[in-house]
Amino acid sequence: MKLSQGGPASTWKGEYYLLYELQTHAIDLLRWFGGEIVAVCAQMAKPRAHEAREGEEACYTSMAISFRYETEVVATLMASWDSDFIHPIEHLEICGSDGEIVVDNVLTRATLMKRNSQVVEEYRPSIFRDEQLAFNGTFALRMAALVDDLLADQPPAPTGRDGLQALRITEAIVESWKEKREVTVKID
Repeated sequence: MKLSQGGPASTWKGEYYLLYELQTHAIDLLRWFGGEIVAVCAQMAKPRAHEAREGEEACYTSMAISFRYETEVVATLMASWDSDFIHPIEHLEICGSDGEIVVDNVLTRATLMKRNSQVVEEYRPSIFRDEQLAFNGTFALRMAALVDDLLADQPPAPTGRDGLQALRITEAIVESWKEKREVTVKID
């Protein structure tokens, strides 16, 4: 998975700002596709540290994080704030024994290529649903799903445990970077 966009080179929120601010969402998505993450290994860099504002700490704006799942599947997240919002932000590829899925810029296009098939399936959202597909429109859809869950008397998804687990994984990523080794993730 690759996430890239523009962002600050420094902040008062600490050098791991990018990791906590945005990558917890990527971790949620990687867990949704792959299941429980049991170990992580990270590389990070501050290529724009020279742009840090006076009185602020330069933050890591580039990172590559490897994940290992309970099922022995592996994944990599490439994240950067050194790009620009005018470029595609997200790119996700999942390759498995039954085929491959490629998702471009989350709401732009998804392509499915099944193993042993020459047919390529592609999904592109309708241009007539632009308000729902815009970044702000996704919040209305999420709130509607939350209300539906509450009215149906079922726990909302994602759960609080999902949020806690994303933070545990994030903490393990920081530990991995500091200690220069793979770190096991706590799971309840």
